[in-house]
Amino acid sequence: METILKHKNNLLIQGEIISVCGSVIDAWFKNNLLPIYTLLHTGKDKKIAIEVLTQLEAHRIRGIALMPTQD
Repeated sequence: METILKHKNNLLIQGEIISVCGSVIDAWFKNNLLPIYTLLHTGKDKKIAIEVLTQLEAHRIRGIALMPTQD
């Protein structure tokens, strides 16, 4: 699974991408449910930006990649 990262108040929030379907990304976070419109980063050198669109469950979000997901 690919790691997904979010920096918040100098803290690193880490989660895992659990599915990719085109530019739609589902990700799981153990402790933090991220707010809608949060910007995440993943991929080589963390260059792929993902915007959170919805909160699916207590620990799962769905977002849209703002650039190609294939490295």
